[in-house]
Amino acid sequence: MGDFDSNPTLLIDRNPIQPPLPEGRSYEISPEIIGLVKQNQFQGKPQENPLEHIDAFEEICGTISAGGAPKEYLKCKLFSFTLTGKALRWVKSLPAQSITTWKEYKVAFLASNGNFMTKTVTEAKILIENLASSDSDNFIGHERAVKAINSDPYRDGYSEIKAMMAEILRNQGREVRDKEKLIELNPQ
Repeated sequence: MGDFDSNPTLLIDRNPIQPPLPEGRSYEISPEIIGLVKQNQFQGKPQENPLEHIDAFEEICGTISAGGAPKEYLKCKLFSFTLTGKALRWVKSLPAQSITTWKEYKVAFLASNGNFMTKTVTEAKILIENLASSDSDNFIGHERAVKAINSDPYRDGYSEIKAMMAEILRNQGREVRDKEKLIELNPQ
């Protein structure tokens, strides 16, 4: 017991979710708010839909405030309270201070709930659409996922999914260009 408190690694904040404190302020989140978000918990079971869980969580966060804390900061701090079981173990397994924004958290959470190797073609298409809608940002564990895909002896069977992903990204690019043209033609 005497050497326990002399270990400097125990003094480091090991929480994987570390959004920066805005304006150097600290915020207190009331137990009532924590209780509210805990009412809708996600366990990581196959029948649960992670996207629906995030949608419900963001809807709740849109109705609450905590002493003027920015919404993105609040979401980062509260989301872990909505997780239990396998999903909570996933968060605790992340490296210390590895997620600093709500967008990173959301993308990592969605990606953690499966990969193409464990999905049917239809499920993989849905996963691709979800990832494409996240602005194609990288997520924690991206390199590990790439290695797993590249080491899969059946990876050539995923050409349809690769083609679909490329098409979705091309379509998104077209939509952006079309919207830019509309803005140029109709400045406000």
